[in-house]
Order: sequence, then structure tokens, then C-alpha cells
Amino acid sequence: MPNLQPQQPPSHQTRIIKLPDVMKRLGCSRSTIYAKLSPGSSQFDRSMPAPISLGGRAVGWLDHEIEAYLQERIAIRDSRRRTLNQQAKENTHG
Repeated sequence: MPNLQPQQPPSHQTRIIKLPDVMKRLGCSRSTIYAKLSPGSSQFDRSMPAPISLGGRAVGWLDHEIEAYLQERIAIRDSRRRTLNQQAKENTHG
């Protein structure tokens, strides 16, 4: 039997943002966002947060998930940059 006890609220405030705000935050078009969500797409990104249904055809994204996605992308970029810098140092000193 599932636990029907109320869940503790998350430590962050839950805020739902709509597609235009997601587009603005990510700097992507509508079609790119949905391509990132589609497993059959060459742009599929399994770490892209999925939208939640708001009823009817309306969907939204959790703001903190979009923020976490952006932070993950920044961390990946920074890691790649550190790797390239380290390789460049090794090539000039080797």
C-alpha cells in the first residue's frame, strides 16, 4: 500500500515556469527544447528536465530543475576547459 503521508516540503520554494521563461533561461527555441526531450532526436539530452502537466495542454518546468540543468552544463564546460588547459601544459612541457 503506498504511503499517503504528506511529504515534507523541499527546502527550496517550488516555482513553476512556463515555456517562454524556459526558452529565455536556456537561450533555446521551443523546437530545440522539445528535441532535447525526445529520445529519437539527435539533440536528445537525458539530463534535460521534463515538463510537468498543468492540465489540458499546459505544461511547466520546475525552476530549480532548470537552474540545476544550467549549473550542470556550466560544470561540464569548466571540466572540459580544465582538461584542455592541462593537455596544453603537458604538450608545451613534454
